Amino acid sequence: MDKFSKISKLVTLICALSTSVSEDMSLAKGRNDAKEIDSGNLKNENQVNVCDSGYRDSSTPTPTIYDKNNDFNDKKANELEDNKDIQKSDGEPSENVKKSLEIVFIIDKSGSMEHLKDTTVKSFNQMLERQKNLDTKSDAYVTTVLFSSDQKIIHDHQMINKVNNMAKEDYVPLGGTALLDALGTAINDMSRINEKNDKDVIFFIITDGEENSSSQFELTDIKRMIEAKKELGWKFVFLGANIDSFKVAGDIGIEKNNVRNFEASDVGMEECMAFCSDELDNCMS
Repeated sequence: MDKFSKISKLVTLICALSTSVSEDMSLAKGRNDAKEIDSGNLKNENQVNVCDSGYRDSSTPTPTIYDKNNDFNDKKANELEDNKDIQKSDGEPSENVKKSLEIVFIIDKSGSMEHLKDTTVKSFNQMLERQKNLDTKSDAYVTTVLFSSDQKIIHDHQMINKVNNMAKEDYVPLGGTALLDALGTAINDMSRINEKNDKDVIFFIITDGEENSSSQFELTDIKRMIEAKKELGWKFVFLGANIDSFKVAGDIGIEKNNVRNFEASDVGMEECMAFCSDELDNCMS
């Protein structure tokens, strides 16, 4: 064999070996890629808690995370909404819910009322009977204070339908006119009864003379007390005879539209009690 033929065979052998090596390398690479793929799949299958590992494959859906704190907050939020609904419901007046009304009478029984004693008792009782017979949505309570130099309570926060009529023995005119003491004591007593201020309150003050014998309260005390209670919605009505009722009432903080003069006569007293009855009709309707 000549020299050229030998060289040609050698080149052919080298090329064959090179091709074989390349194929073996490609096959090995393919096996390694397959192993890596299998290893990756196994890793994902064994990855139980992806949140704890910090690993997240974009192809893996995000699991729903249960947070007991959020669950607690949601529960509290629902409870607050329920409470708001209840409070709203409680705050809305219902046609079937009755409102309470406190009626306070402060009636002069000083010596100057002697000539009006029979008419005062009679007209007061007629006014009460009329209110008892009303078809009303109000639960009304009556407090009646008869005053002169001292005070006598004949009705003490009693349901109006259980109030007894004023007796002639209850109303015996005598003594001076301690109006400020009667008012101050009654306001303080009613403040305790209506501590939560959940009732309507109306005072009727009936007198035929000016203050002349109080010792417990000053004029400024009563004015301050009345103005404070008016801010809470209390109403004060002043009915006077033989005096400048508008000045006397104004001095203790009662506005003019709640003041009336009446004549110190039987007819005047009847008109006075009729006016009280009309005011109560409006309050209790």
